[in-house]
Amino acid sequence: MEPGTELYRKIGLAFLKAKVTAGDREVRLPLPDGRIIWGGDQNLPPPPKIEPPVPASERPPPLPAPPLTRRETETFSEAFKAYVQTELDGTSAGTVSEYQLKVNTFINKVGDLPLNKVTDHVAVDFLDKHLLSERKLKPKTRNGYAMLFSAIFKSAIRRKKATYNPFADQLVKAESVHYEPFTDQELATLFADAKFEISPAKYKTASALPWVSLVSTFTGCRLEEVAQLKASDIKKTEGIWHFEFCHEGNGKTKAATRKVPLHHVLIDAGLLRYRDKLPSGFPLFPGLKEGRQSKLGSNLGDMFRYWRKKLGIVRPRVNFHSFRHTVGDRLRRAGIQESDIAALLGHEDERITSRVYGHNGPGLKRLKEVVEQLTYKGLRLPRLPR
Repeated sequence: MEPGTELYRKIGLAFLKAKVTAGDREVRLPLPDGRIIWGGDQNLPPPPKIEPPVPASERPPPLPAPPLTRRETETFSEAFKAYVQTELDGTSAGTVSEYQLKVNTFINKVGDLPLNKVTDHVAVDFLDKHLLSERKLKPKTRNGYAMLFSAIFKSAIRRKKATYNPFADQLVKAESVHYEPFTDQELATLFADAKFEISPAKYKTASALPWVSLVSTFTGCRLEEVAQLKASDIKKTEGIWHFEFCHEGNGKTKAATRKVPLHHVLIDAGLLRYRDKLPSGFPLFPGLKEGRQSKLGSNLGDMFRYWRKKLGIVRPRVNFHSFRHTVGDRLRRAGIQESDIAALLGHEDERITSRVYGHNGPGLKRLKEVVEQLTYKGLRLPRLPR
């Protein structure tokens, strides 16, 4: 460094200040004009006062964290609401209500947390400790919560409201539930003394149960699907009587919205006459009341369970849903292709298109042929004169 330059002078002053601060006042700094600055002659700042350290217990509390941004503060309930609005188009109101109950269970347990506060620990503690240990739910039910909550977080991540999904990969091994189809003898027993009232003195669950069971025997429909039917949902198109299931979008899936022709046994038993006694806009089974989870089929399912057990039908894995499995099983035995079975039962199947199963005559005629393949040996029902 060249002596006498401005940079030399600045560095020297800094050096001098450092020495003075350290207690050396004999230092000197030559200046370009020949003068000399002595450390003891300078009006330099005094050495800094060194305070003793403050004990941790006496330190002031840290400043609060800055407010969270909107992205960070979307709560679990807000995320669920957005999930319903953006991802569940076509899902029935009943299914959405079931999802809402699951969300409420989570919020009641851990609070309506911001998504970034729902950690792996929170997720596992809720799923395993609360659902399995405290509430004694089955692993399959627990997995239902995990799948729903994972879907909510996936939706939030897509909308840039979350960056991590604590419910991903949270499924545990669960025993699969397999429903058994009814045997011919069990079906004959169920309907041997069943009364199919055309004009009940009072519409109630008991008067609806034989009709509901018979409809499911020859359509494979779900319990809630038949419970929601209206009198106007039995229609005739190009000479074919048929049901319109879930046409208001209230089915379990989009594929649940479908037309299913009436089997001749239903007509022979007097279902059309039963329908004709009701005003067009009335429920087909007006005596049904909402039960658990606001479902019309809840009380029906309970009464069916009592009915079959009273008749001695107590095999494991046999319940109302067995009608659905019975129809699928019988049609497979008859050699019906899977796409036709899926169309009848309302299963999701990419092979089925509206071009084949649209709301037109040819589609219904094809399904009518499928439905008429259903036969049950030993089933005897009353046949009304036409």
